Amino acid sequence: MKHLGEEVIERQRTLLLDAVKQFVSRGQPYVMMDYPNYQNVGDSAIWLGMAKLLREVTGRLPSFTGYTDYDIKLLGKKAPEGPIFICGGGNFGDVWRGRDDIRYKLMQAYPGRQIVQMPQSIQFRDPENLEFCKRQIAAHGKFHLMTRDHRSFELAKSFDCPVQLLPDTAFGIGKMKPVAADQFHTLYMLRDDREKGLDISEVIKKVEGPVWDWMGAPKDLALRQPQSGFKALARGSWRKYQVRAQHHEDVTARRVNYGIKLLSAGNRIVTDRLHIHIFSVLMNVPHVALDNNYGKVHGYIDAWTSATPLVQKATTPEEVLQAMSRLPYEASGAWYQQSKPLAA
Repeated sequence: MKHLGEEVIERQRTLLLDAVKQFVSRGQPYVMMDYPNYQNVGDSAIWLGMAKLLREVTGRLPSFTGYTDYDIKLLGKKAPEGPIFICGGGNFGDVWRGRDDIRYKLMQAYPGRQIVQMPQSIQFRDPENLEFCKRQIAAHGKFHLMTRDHRSFELAKSFDCPVQLLPDTAFGIGKMKPVAADQFHTLYMLRDDREKGLDISEVIKKVEGPVWDWMGAPKDLALRQPQSGFKALARGSWRKYQVRAQHHEDVTARRVNYGIKLLSAGNRIVTDRLHIHIFSVLMNVPHVALDNNYGKVHGYIDAWTSATPLVQKATTPEEVLQAMSRLPYEASGAWYQQSKPLAA
């Protein structure tokens, strides 16, 4: 059956590969920082996509990966050469982090060394924190900022550094294949945290389905496994920190597979999480996308994924119901939308 997101996916992967090639080439060393050492499946997908993109361009594992203060100090000794790539996502600003952000610590520790912030959504609530960020970037002198939506891009133009508008690195993973699972006609994947937006409890009463989230990926997915060492060796290295880099990649891959298993239960999905939207596109699953409370989800769709019929946006409970009726559906191996066949 035709993948309705294929063109969108390939376009974004190509843009990301071209962006990475600005900073590294075949065989060149590099560092990856801000590893997501927690159970968020979306952030794991961002890391995994970044790892795949960088390895595709360089043909090698990163010289060093990390996320702690100790790692920041250690990377200067263990990986003194090559650009430092910081994981993308939605934590640039002061919604989730403060002035102790790893970005600022890296800029302070390595002034003048190339630091590349992979695509981020930016949100500052306190103007003083925004000004602090600007000062840190200006003082560093070699910070390159990638944003993933138009609002963040316009904000970042006021920073003293090069700025690009680019897709989320989860698209570096490429197409995903759903797995066998018990099916629900409608699956709700909704957040319940400080970014929660629209309340659709009345919709759920009218169109029943399970309400899940994916923040609770099993902790044992992060356990070290001997296969990571064998993979690192097959990729040309048995050094301690490159084995750890392979371990970090393998952990994020296991969390991504956990997310795929969850989403495979939905014939259609309703979500307010950006990476459930992205997974749904990668998995070829029709879905309704709500926004979070500062425009991150719809901002991304407007910038990158609106061309696929797999997604319908909604801003009110009434629009959610209308959007459900507009979603494509599969019948006898073909796609239909509002009873009309989609082009093969």
